[in-house]
Amino acid sequence: MSRVRFIRPALAKLRSSPPSGKGWQYELKFGGYRVQLHKVGTVATIDSKNGADFTRRFPTIAAAILALPTKTCIIDGELIAAGGGGEPNFVALLRGKAPVCVYAFDLLELQGWDLRELPLEQRRARLKRLLARAECNLIRYNEAFPDAGVLLQKCVRLGLEGIVCKRKDSAYRSGTRSGWIKVKTATWKTANQYPAKPLVKT
Repeated sequence: MSRVRFIRPALAKLRSSPPSGKGWQYELKFGGYRVQLHKVGTVATIDSKNGADFTRRFPTIAAAILALPTKTCIIDGELIAAGGGGEPNFVALLRGKAPVCVYAFDLLELQGWDLRELPLEQRRARLKRLLARAECNLIRYNEAFPDAGVLLQKCVRLGLEGIVCKRKDSAYRSGTRSGWIKVKTATWKTANQYPAKPLVKT
């Protein structure tokens, strides 16, 4: 089967506190499955962080990939199962008992062009435009925020895992060379502890 090649994902290093400065942006880390979405013509695939094929496991996401208005793409994101209030529910994700969606945060390839050497801000701008033109909302743009402290407080209230910090001008680098930093909330204990609160914009 024809498919876009798997790219080893960028990985974040765990730190106790976030970096600061105008050159940084901060994104929510939901506590789901890291996935890489591939589209080549009429073929869609979903890869796990380690390259395992998740396509048959999540057919609604595969259909959403095919609905994207592009011939080819590679999207980096996090797949979650939404609970009754819209909150991510990792237990439901493991059991396959809830609807799923993907929060997309990076675009590695588009229309045959490798975008990994572009600055993060430019890759994400292309990603946002692509998803805005899509007819399905199962692949959602993961917004970035300028204030790490405020975002961490929001994570505590929503029961999310924490945040990922990225340089706005950085290229995409596989593995821990990425320069990404993750910070977990002090209240995060296990992946199946989520409060019954809906997700809201910060």
